[in-house]
Formats: sequence, structure tokens, C-alpha cells
Amino acid sequence: MNQIGSLLNKWLKNRGYYKKVQQQQVVVYWYDIVGDYLATSSQAIKVESGVLWVKVKNSTWLYHLTMLKSQIIRKIYYYTGNNTIKDIYFFLGEIETVNTDQEKEETNTVEESFTKDKLIDPGVISEWLNYLPEDQPQFKEKLERLLYKRYHIKG
Repeated sequence: MNQIGSLLNKWLKNRGYYKKVQQQQVVVYWYDIVGDYLATSSQAIKVESGVLWVKVKNSTWLYHLTMLKSQIIRKIYYYTGNNTIKDIYFFLGEIETVNTDQEKEETNTVEESFTKDKLIDPGVISEWLNYLPEDQPQFKEKLERLLYKRYHIKG
């Protein structure tokens, strides 16, 4: 069970993609990291050079989240177990509605996501696979099939 996660992590580290996958994990799990209260007024968009870009719905929330920035960075560290996010850039924009009844996976690290024997959302696997190099489509395809076969995928 741990062999797949270990092999994937080793491959990601050797190729230099491990840090990018960990950073993307913050975007994917923003709702879980900051909770209902903050997530309904903000949306993590991307990570560039260790800076997390977060869209907020109005200037009041922009100010509020800016005041909470260090606490949010600390939460991200506790959630991911690493310090790949160095700063957060908040900007105004329209927020997509978050479904609070939606089931969320409770994973703390990339390793746990691939080593725990539980359901994994196929969207998460697809997001991580997007970081694999395009010049190795056969490897990407085989890894995707292996992960889908190994883990019970939500319909």
C-alpha cells in the first residue's frame, strides 16, 4: 500500500515536481484549510513562486484576510507539513459558490493522500497528474491507470 505513494513521491522529487504538487494541494484544499467562514468569501486560485493568489469577494474581506495572513500561512504549514507557501496575495474578484455539504477528503500531505486506503476524488488525481511532464505520456497514462485501479474512486 505504501509502495505506490513512496514510488510516486520519489519520482516527483527526482523530477522536481514534488514541491509544485504540494503547492497545488493548498489550492485544492483551501476550503478545508481555512474553514467555512473564510472560504465562503475567498477562493485560492494559484501558486506562483511560493506566493498563493487568493481571490476575495470585497474590500472588507480583503482587509480582514490581509490581517489574518500570518495565521493563514501558519494553518497552511500545519495542514501540509511544509513551508512551500511563503506569502499570500489577496485580490478582489467574483467568488465561485462553495457547496458546504460537499464531502471533503481529510488528508494532510501528498504522501497520505496516496497511502491511505480510502476514497480519493478523481479530480485530485487529475490535478496532480497535470504536473507530470508532457514528454512522458506513457508513464502518465500507466500511473493514472494504476492509481485508479488501486484506489476506490468516487463516482
